Amino acid sequence: MLKIVLGFFIGVIFLVRIVLYEHIHTSQIPEDWFDHKVTIIGVITEDPNRGLETTTSPLTPFLQGEGNRTTSSKVLIKMQNGNKVSYGDKVSVTGTIKHPENFMTDTGREFDYVNYLKAHDIYGLMTVSHIEIISRHNKSIFVEKLFSIKKYFVGTIKNLFPKNEAGLFAGIIIGEKSLLPKEVLTDFQIAGLTHIIVLSGYNITIIALSMSTLLAYAGLGYRGRRVGAMIIIPIFLIMTGLGASSVRAGIMSLMIFFLQITTRPAHSLRIILYTAGIMIFINPRIFLHDPGFHMSFLAFIGLIYVTPVMNFYFNKNESGSFLKKLIIETTSVQIFVLPYILWMSGRVSLLLIVSNILTVPMVPIIMGTGFVVTIIGMIVYPLGAMLAAPIKFGLTYIIWIAHGVASIETATFIIPRFGVWVMIGVYVLIVGYLVRCHVYGTV
Repeated sequence: MLKIVLGFFIGVIFLVRIVLYEHIHTSQIPEDWFDHKVTIIGVITEDPNRGLETTTSPLTPFLQGEGNRTTSSKVLIKMQNGNKVSYGDKVSVTGTIKHPENFMTDTGREFDYVNYLKAHDIYGLMTVSHIEIISRHNKSIFVEKLFSIKKYFVGTIKNLFPKNEAGLFAGIIIGEKSLLPKEVLTDFQIAGLTHIIVLSGYNITIIALSMSTLLAYAGLGYRGRRVGAMIIIPIFLIMTGLGASSVRAGIMSLMIFFLQITTRPAHSLRIILYTAGIMIFINPRIFLHDPGFHMSFLAFIGLIYVTPVMNFYFNKNESGSFLKKLIIETTSVQIFVLPYILWMSGRVSLLLIVSNILTVPMVPIIMGTGFVVTIIGMIVYPLGAMLAAPIKFGLTYIIWIAHGVASIETATFIIPRFGVWVMIGVYVLIVGYLVRCHVYGTV
């Protein structure tokens, strides 16, 4: 009875939160700003996304005639590279603001771009023809310093590696996909390798364990090391842009460390539910309109709950080699993510398991050694450039595999569109089977 009352109480809290969020987070951008050339003043509230040709960034504008009051709504501005705009700058921008529109993908799916941007409080798109920096340091100085470190880190990567390899390594190490050329990114999507260029739990774990090791050398005990890791994780998340997958991984890591400090058992399902609940409570719109949020949780659930079933059928009582373990885990994740991918994009490669087996084992090696080499390059560039050669070879190999798999047209096919309820039905069947396996002792 207590659990029912508690569940009802939590449900009411979430319902009130959703209603209040939708009431507060509505477009406050005046309609007379749209569809003609205007000049507006606002603040850059996120780290600008500097791609190969253009830079994009959400801008929080000031309302005209209302002093220094900014809106809660944002305009996504697009600028040519070469500008010196950064987080915290108050700027004057000139251009034409357009309403976002949904668009059709090359697989015949309509991407709900309007609600995707709305989930991030973006209600307008502007291509900037002129920009002027009015003042700097209008936001958190601490966050600004973190973004400066990230900018220097990414700049060193671009100097150490060729264009394609630099884009791939930036994706692996901090989830920065904007430096990858479009054709290379498409190859990774077709080959089923985009998960290695998204900031994930593995990246967060490496950062947390590194901090824990350093604190151990400093003489801190078990709990002190984990407290230190819990402090560094949010800093790393802020520096890398707070993407859905990284936030999910960060919250889960924080919960695991917290449970270790309090000596409580870490129950996977509870951690998943708590993490999802926290993220949805902060921003209810991501539950329906953020594919990154969806993919992140589906992959994690597949890894935790499908892997034991796959182990039972294919590993039996054997301990299994590293390669077999990798195949089973990769297949488990792909099985649980596949219905969503087919519904969202419709494109699937028959060789995605092969591409993962040939590339994923190299990722932790590249990530660990590459991070150290980049730090060295930030301090002593010639030494970093010399040490970067083997890492460049590994990055080139991964790009070559992705391109090779994507080039085999007969291995890639597109299925017709189907309704969301078909996808949900498939997941009901999969989850039902997994519950049966776990409850009745199949695994």
